[in-house]
Amino acid sequence: MDKLTRGIDKGFAEVFKASEAYGLLQDYSYELFLGIRNDYINMYYRGLSICKGRKVCDRFEIEIAKRYLDSMADQGYETISPVELVRYYDQIKKNINDNYAEKRKEKDAQQRLVNNNNANLESAWVCVDVEYTRENAPGRFNIIAITKTYPHRVALIELKYGATAMGGSSGILKHAEDYLSFLKAGDFGQRLIPELSRIMRSYGMFDYIGNPYIDTATSDDGFSRTPGFYFITLKNDDDRARGTMRRYLWNNVHGAARDNVMYMLGLDITKANKENFTPVFLFSDSDGSDIVDIISNEKYNIGLD
Repeated sequence: MDKLTRGIDKGFAEVFKASEAYGLLQDYSYELFLGIRNDYINMYYRGLSICKGRKVCDRFEIEIAKRYLDSMADQGYETISPVELVRYYDQIKKNINDNYAEKRKEKDAQQRLVNNNNANLESAWVCVDVEYTRENAPGRFNIIAITKTYPHRVALIELKYGATAMGGSSGILKHAEDYLSFLKAGDFGQRLIPELSRIMRSYGMFDYIGNPYIDTATSDDGFSRTPGFYFITLKNDDDRARGTMRRYLWNNVHGAARDNVMYMLGLDITKANKENFTPVFLFSDSDGSDIVDIISNEKYNIGLD
């Protein structure tokens, strides 16, 4: 198995907590998300990774895309201090708001769902990672959530935004292929559960998700052995997105897409099948701003009927 790709150590946590970047995260927790990576962190705003934070000797350094500091800047990255990150934060937000967020509505909605859910103490779930990728393997999971109760169930979530998001290189077929590859490789038990344990231990070092359930999620034994798969579709205006989803799932419906899952993979993933892959399909007309529970929310319509 390739090396695990999530987790920081106590020394990293102490340097981060002593930096102004940690204060920024605390002050703007309602709009930022902190992703735990392999000996570094990513800070997300409106679904975009605005910077990476690393421990360099006994100090904390920030790597940020130049275009987020200056919308007219060339491509490339710049290293700044945590103090400078705080100083530039309003300008970073303005550049993203003016130049990027409207072009990336799905990612924007993704972070709304995550932040809304994690601010909701009544939610049964907590979102612990976004944009999860496996080293040397295809695909990514938009959101990973776990339940707050033991044993912690794991939800692997793919988000779609509107009817135009179902096909192509990041469409339903590609996600189904990636999910099946993940299951067949045994990566849930061998890779993801240990990484989730490391993520929760890392969060516990600086109280980012400061809730009692962290303690039971820091051991591999604290997790359910089977993941749940979810497709969440927002902006299902006039039920168009659900109709399009059907055409990319089945080959026996009017107007079926040529690259539908049933035809290409020989599976109807809306029913029990030989691969044991039966995602839950959730649809909402909302853009995500009023959804405060990532999975169990009255704003969702469940299923394809």
